[in-house]
This record gives sequence, structure tokens and C-alpha cells, in this order.
Amino acid sequence: MEKELQNFANELEQSLGQRTKQLEGTLSELSERCLNKAGDNADKFVNCMYESTKKFEKEQKKFDFKQGFYQVKFMECVQKSGSDIEGVKRCKQITIENLSNGLDELIRNIRK
Repeated sequence: MEKELQNFANELEQSLGQRTKQLEGTLSELSERCLNKAGDNADKFVNCMYESTKKFEKEQKKFDFKQGFYQVKFMECVQKSGSDIEGVKRCKQITIENLSNGLDELIRNIRK
């Protein structure tokens, strides 16, 4: 089972890697947006970045809680599945889908 969980960590990284890159791109977009809004006014840029960072941190914290929730649900699912490999695969698939949707939601909310 330990090996199965390690494999799952690798699967998660592969499945969610692209969305993680999207999130990094979104952070760059926020900085560009603030630069464009501010023009030549440093204070406007600072205020924009402050608000954007605050919003990002709030949305990131919500995603962190979701991630913890999905981790617990994954472990419960694996325990219920016991030695049923197909059941464990379903647990993995559900968790990957939930995390993927959560990252998509995080990106959407940051871009608002």
C-alpha cells in the first residue's frame, strides 16, 4: 500500500503540473495588470499589488483547506477499498478530479 501511495503522489504531480504552471502565470498576470493600472503612479501599483496579494492569499487558504479535506476523503476511500485495486484507482481518480477542479476554481477566483 505504501508503494501505491507513493505512485499516487507522482500521478498527482503529473496530472496537476499544468494547472500549477497556470497558477504561476496568473500571478504574473496580476503583476502586469497592476503595472498597467498604475501607469506612473507607484502608490497605485503598491495598492493594487497589496489588494491582489491579499485576494490571492485568501483564495490560496481556501484551496489549502479543500486540499486537506480531499486528503482525508482519499484516505477514507482507500481504507474502505481495502485490497481492491480497482477501488483504490477510483479513489485516486476522484481525488485528482477534485483537486484539478479546485485548482481551476482557485485560478478563476484570482483572475476575477
